[in-house]
Amino acid sequence: MGHGRRRTRRRHAALEQRPAFDFWPCGRRRRSNRDPGSWRGDDPITYAYPWSDGGTDATDTLSAADVGQYMTVTVTASNDAGSVSMTTSGYGPVLPLPSVIDADGTPTITGTAQKGETLSVSQGSRDNSPAAFCYHWEDCDTSGNNCAAITGATSSSYTLKASDLGSAVRAVVTAVDAGGNTPAMSAISGSVLPAVPSKAARA
Repeated sequence: MGHGRRRTRRRHAALEQRPAFDFWPCGRRRRSNRDPGSWRGDDPITYAYPWSDGGTDATDTLSAADVGQYMTVTVTASNDAGSVSMTTSGYGPVLPLPSVIDADGTPTITGTAQKGETLSVSQGSRDNSPAAFCYHWEDCDTSGNNCAAITGATSSSYTLKASDLGSAVRAVVTAVDAGGNTPAMSAISGSVLPAVPSKAARA
């Protein structure tokens, strides 16, 4: 009596090592990459990647709409025997990108570069609305190099002192927000001049 041909049973894909994120949790133009993990089963195994924001590729480009969200992805491994899915826990939150200074929005110094005079600096113009700004002033050479921070000069205005004489002064304005801190430098002032002489009062 003959024996029938034995059928070979295909093996479903099965998870051996969990998928892993390679994640930059900042908004617009940033990406989140997904390693599908390690699976066993009969080849060929294909993978699908539906993300919580609607993306379907292994690499998901984050957008402003994702800011504040926790990203998840379901990795589905499939072969001829069927499909198995694994959904990750949420990863995030997605942060906004740090602010970017506009091309024509560099901080600007106003005032006279002379001992005793007060210089002021604008915040500059950026592509978002930072939560806060930080300031520090620097003495530089007249080419704008070899700059050194001026101790205690950390507001949007600065009154020039004897120690600034002969130097050119610049301000560094740092925008602070959830996505990070972004500094922007003003142009340098002219060389700081001595104070205008004044007539001494008579005794």
